[in-house]
Amino acid sequence: ATNVSGQQTMANQTYSIDLDAPIVNIESPVDGAEFDIGSLVDIRAYYSDAKSGISNIVLKVDGSVISDSMMTMTMSSLWYTKEFEMGHHNIELVVTDHVMNTTTVTWSFVVTDANVDLVINDISLANNPIDFDAGEMLEFKFDISKTADINITLYDFAGKEVMKMSGSSRGVITCDGRTGKGIKLARGVYFARVAVSDGRSYLERIIKIAVK
Repeated sequence: ATNVSGQQTMANQTYSIDLDAPIVNIESPVDGAEFDIGSLVDIRAYYSDAKSGISNIVLKVDGSVISDSMMTMTMSSLWYTKEFEMGHHNIELVVTDHVMNTTTVTWSFVVTDANVDLVINDISLANNPIDFDAGEMLEFKFDISKTADINITLYDFAGKEVMKMSGSSRGVITCDGRTGKGIKLARGVYFARVAVSDGRSYLERIIKIAVK
């Protein structure tokens, strides 16, 4: 800048650019926690942003946004308590700062009934026999008495392990015919060992699969 005497002055200014997303810490429930039906589930989280500060917090449970009026929320923490129905539940927390840096955290928990025995009512298989060359997907669907973890191990006709898959009894487990190394399954007969566990009980089923 130039003053009335014709002298020039220079001003040095330093600007700080906030490129860091908010820090989010989940206190409860721990990922994969299991609760008995009728229990109150506490969802608690802490968050911070040292540079620009927190601008927006969105909590979703099973895809539905929880309104601010239903939570105890501050600029550094939130607390939401509810009695959930039996089954698998997903939580998503999105925290955004004032310059739109965002942190998203997802985790889940399960509500079970300890008085309900683990029973495999049915395991259905879509596209069996299956033609992977035609783009078909192998789909395992489950009818099980309660929420359980599923682990599937696929063996060839000689009994050699060729593939592993995992998921929940509340979902669908799919296979595109390629192993973890990207190798496509050859034509032939395979056997899937389906292991079902709720943390207390363990059951197995063997299913025959034909690849065309």
